[in-house]
Order: sequence, then structure tokens, then C-alpha cells
Amino acid sequence: MDRRRFLTTTGIGLTALALTPKGVFAASGSPSSFVPLMSIGFAPVLPAEGTSARLSDAGSLLLPDPAFISRGARVSVVGSARAAKYSGGTDGVAVDAAMPAYGNPRFRFWSAAGDSVSGKLGFTLPVPATSGINLVARRVKQTAKKDETSATPPADIDPAPFTLSLGGVAGPKLQRGIYVVALRESAGDTFSNWSRFSIASNSGTYSVAGADFDWVMLKIDYAK
Repeated sequence: MDRRRFLTTTGIGLTALALTPKGVFAASGSPSSFVPLMSIGFAPVLPAEGTSARLSDAGSLLLPDPAFISRGARVSVVGSARAAKYSGGTDGVAVDAAMPAYGNPRFRFWSAAGDSVSGKLGFTLPVPATSGINLVARRVKQTAKKDETSATPPADIDPAPFTLSLGGVAGPKLQRGIYVVALRESAGDTFSNWSRFSIASNSGTYSVAGADFDWVMLKIDYAK
């Protein structure tokens, strides 16, 4: 199965997980668990070569785009990085996509752990009118060699489900544009204000200028 297509419920990279209604968006106030999701930034478009685009809090978006219901979504990873202080660390963080309409199979599309950060890829998925694009941020532990060939998917560590929402559930509103997901690897990682950060473009590479945290940058557009 091509990893760039996510229109079925089978194939490499899909695992089952039930999202509870109360976990549609990251519950940062939970006293019993670590929450790897810090914040989500937004920019309408990627900047032109040699320029930058100021980020804002995705939570400030006022209205979702209902056209995604009929057209589906294409999600493309256009950039990502791990904070320098965690470079080479054995553990890390990841972001998955989930499909509630098909029993919540999970597509593990991005991670940063050890010396490895996932590359750029894209995939398409349907967008339920009752929610939007459902994602899960989580921590990862280094995989032992004997686990790499196991048919059982690795256990989730502090999963934090969140939604780019069409308005029926909590979460930043879903629009066409650029979403930057900021992640924490330790409780000491904190976040202040997206206005301090911008997307920079240099020789076809996009980065979050001044970021001292793990991040993955997603371009969201119509699938058709």
C-alpha cells in the first residue's frame, strides 16, 4: 500500500485506536499524564523564497471550511525539526492521523526520535462533518530490534488526540493553509506566543525561525 494514500483501513502504518469523546483535543490540564502537544500555529500560505510568514495561534481562526466534507483533505509534511537539546536522544515524539469513520485506524506518518526525523510525505483522507481532521500527538520510546518485526504495534505513551475542527468538536478550525504543531519531549518544555515565530523559506526548505522546540509543519489542502 502506498503510504501517500490513506483512503482504506488496511496497510502498513495503520493501527487501531479508539478516540474517546473527551479526548478530541489535547487535555493539557490532566494531572495524571504528560501531554506532548504544546500548541498549534497557523499561516495562510507558505512564504516565497527568501522571505518569511508570521505565525499566529491556530486557535484564533474563526470559521472552518465546510468544503473539506465533500472534497476530502490532502495533508503534506513540508518541514519538521527536533529541538537541538534533544538531538540524539533515544526517545522522542510523533504525530499520527486517525480515521473515526473507519473505526479509528491510525496512520503513523511523522516522528522524531534518536538521530532520525521523518521526511516529507503526503496523504489524503476523508473529513467527517462531525469532527474534521483527527490527529494524535504522542511520545515514543526507542524500538528494540526484536520489536521491529513484531505484528503488534508499539504501545502508545501519553497520547494526546486533537482535531483540526469543522466546528462540531473542540480544536483549531480547519482551513486551507499551514499548521505548525509544536511538541514537548519533557515537562520543562513550555510555549509562550506564536507571534514570536515565523516560517522562513530558504532554498526550498521551510523552517520555524527561532524555534527551540520540536515541530512538524503541515500543509492542508483539498484532496480534489
